[in-house]
Amino acid sequence: YQFEKQEKINLLVAGCGSNQAAKMAFTHPKANVVGIDVSQASLAHEQHLKQKHQLNNLTLHQLDLTEIGSLNQTFDFILCSGVLHHLEDPLLGLQALKNVLSPNGVLFVMVYG
Repeated sequence: YQFEKQEKINLLVAGCGSNQAAKMAFTHPKANVVGIDVSQASLAHEQHLKQKHQLNNLTLHQLDLTEIGSLNQTFDFILCSGVLHHLEDPLLGLQALKNVLSPNGVLFVMVYG
């Protein structure tokens, strides 16, 4: 899936770690980027990057991936890299992401083999 850097889309980085959501917000300034992670330390660094680079298009939440539905949002593009295999029930996490994917959206998942 290719989307233009200037395209207005809702983009979720599920398990954003310490910089992945900020990087997406920086490189896609028209996108509405949401980053979620369970780690407060990772989110603190994301918040630092948000302020440093004035990433007004970035919203961060300390949230378990399986609770993503609580945000009441849908996403055109979901990036979930190196996260699902750490969950107690990876299928439950994948289903949670599917439930917030817009009808023509794209889910990009990477798991370690």
